[in-house]
Amino acid sequence: MAARQLFFYFIFAAGFESTKIAKCLIASGFNDGIIVRGFMKDRRWNWSLWAGFLLSLVAFLSYFVLFVRFPLTRDVPWLNFLLFGIATFLLAIALKRAFGQPQTYRGKIVGPILTALSLAVTVLFCFFIFHFTKQLPKSAGAPRIGAKAPDFELSDTQGKMVSLSELLTSPNPSTHLLPKGVLLVFYRGYW
Repeated sequence: MAARQLFFYFIFAAGFESTKIAKCLIASGFNDGIIVRGFMKDRRWNWSLWAGFLLSLVAFLSYFVLFVRFPLTRDVPWLNFLLFGIATFLLAIALKRAFGQPQTYRGKIVGPILTALSLAVTVLFCFFIFHFTKQLPKSAGAPRIGAKAPDFELSDTQGKMVSLSELLTSPNPSTHLLPKGVLLVFYRGYW
């Protein structure tokens, strides 16, 4: 028994820490528990680390490629925020695995790097959505408060063209009085 243990210590001290050698030795009958305890275990691939990183990239790029086309996801990118949240959750699990069980999972070096890159992408996206899009230049030709609005034509809900001057000069059908002003209401509708 002592000769066998010395043989194993010699193999692993010499740098032969390959699991293939260990598996061959176990198959040959040299299984005394030393290999199984420390040298036989391969560290697992930390899939949640890569899944979280890729999901954060998909969340960033999908807004510009796909979700900007639809008003429901363009105005408030709730689906992108959900994807970023899932990516952050996966990255947190990956870091917990990498640092909590380093003998089982990989990712102590790559994990913080990919997490920092994912957080940078998330911050860049939030900066673009909350700050950059609100920095629109003021219109020089917009009417001021109290000024007379220029004449314009818009279609109503039935598709009939209605002008501002027509609304101001035609009497109200219920009171037969000329209106003092016109209230224009824009609301979201899909018809």
